[in-house]
Amino acid sequence: MADVRGLLVAVRLRLLHTEEGGRRAPITSARFGYRPNWGLPGTDHPREQSGGPLLCLGADQLHPGQTARAVLMPLFIEAWQWLEAGEQIHAYEGPQRVGQAEVLMISETTLPVSDEVAACWQRWAHSPDSDAPRK
Repeated sequence: MADVRGLLVAVRLRLLHTEEGGRRAPITSARFGYRPNWGLPGTDHPREQSGGPLLCLGADQLHPGQTARAVLMPLFIEAWQWLEAGEQIHAYEGPQRVGQAEVLMISETTLPVSDEVAACWQRWAHSPDSDAPRK
């Protein structure tokens, strides 16, 4: 099978507190097992969302109200092509907004992700002093 063009998006994700309308249960860091939809800049309505599985880094669980660095992998990269570092995006579960994220970095890649790229992102995940992955 040929490689496929893809994006990796580094974010600082904050799950909303339950009292803010967020989730009641934590999300786990299983390999892209959490698949929220994302409201991108310029889309204000919950029906205007784009899928992007999420992998939280550096913790097994992320509880409502907590913040963590995370990587998401957009399913339809065309919808994300205008996104830039510094912008805010919102995580949705159906029409319910459950989180917000600041975009730290966007990196083009091929899928499957190479071992070198995966190692770079893994180092970033465990480095407390940087907001962007380094090669």
